[in-house]
Amino acid sequence: LMQQGTGLGKMAAVELSQPEADLLVAEYSDRLAIAAINSPTSVVLSGEAEALEEVLELLQKREVFVKVLPVNYAFHSPQMDSFKDELVQSLEGIQPKPAAICLLSTVTGQPCQGP
Repeated sequence: LMQQGTGLGKMAAVELSQPEADLLVAEYSDRLAIAAINSPTSVVLSGEAEALEEVLELLQKREVFVKVLPVNYAFHSPQMDSFKDELVQSLEGIQPKPAAICLLSTVTGQPCQGP
């Protein structure tokens, strides 16, 4: 299912705060999204390749750090919405169960007991 998204978009890490990125992508709301907030001064933008290239060019002119990620997908963006129904349908019937191996929480460091 994921492979169907190949070539539909791109992603880039940029040195912007979330509020700064919110303002930037507002003009491209139907074409770009904030895919991840990595730190108070770093976000990942995701979406249509042309829109992302426009934004990255603007940021580079402002001497803002940008790094295009080596993916051909626009994960965590509206481009993935068209796959939602098929994903939900393909996961139908999966039931949670206790873990077969010990899993540790990255938040608490404690073992996770449940599904």
